[in-house]
Amino acid sequence: MFYNKLNNPNIKIYRVILNCFLILAYLYSYSGCAAPGMYTESPNSFEPGPASNIKTLELKNGTIIDCTGKIIWIVKESESSVAFVIAADNKIQTQDSSGQSATKLKDTRISQKDVKSVTFDNTEVDSNVEGFSLVGGLVTLGIIIGIIIGLSALMSSATKDLTKK
Repeated sequence: MFYNKLNNPNIKIYRVILNCFLILAYLYSYSGCAAPGMYTESPNSFEPGPASNIKTLELKNGTIIDCTGKIIWIVKESESSVAFVIAADNKIQTQDSSGQSATKLKDTRISQKDVKSVTFDNTEVDSNVEGFSLVGGLVTLGIIIGIIIGLSALMSSATKDLTKK
């Protein structure tokens, strides 16, 4: 019964519109505007506050601190510098020239001047690109619906002309 109602020729245009909308919604969700990935920046570019996306800190002496799953706060040290505070109850993996080692640290404070680079996971979305792509998708959907309605009106008028003859 539901299948008969769904295949009713009176609602064919609504099925086409729904299918077009679902296809565009799928394409829109599949091709997001975010460019997630691991990025490395200098420690000068960070503002005070929580920083949950920091993955590793590379110090100037060559030590690499794994910050995955750690709570990190960036606090202001002076007017022009900040410090990275790692709050961890478990062991932190560090790596230097002698190899990897686990160190039990708690509320470790690392000054900005001791940090060579910061690797973080970027998952931010550019809202301008997101908005333009949404508007573009809606305009495209409107054009497709307009073409379909125009073609169905043309086909129905051609069918009426053929039945009159």
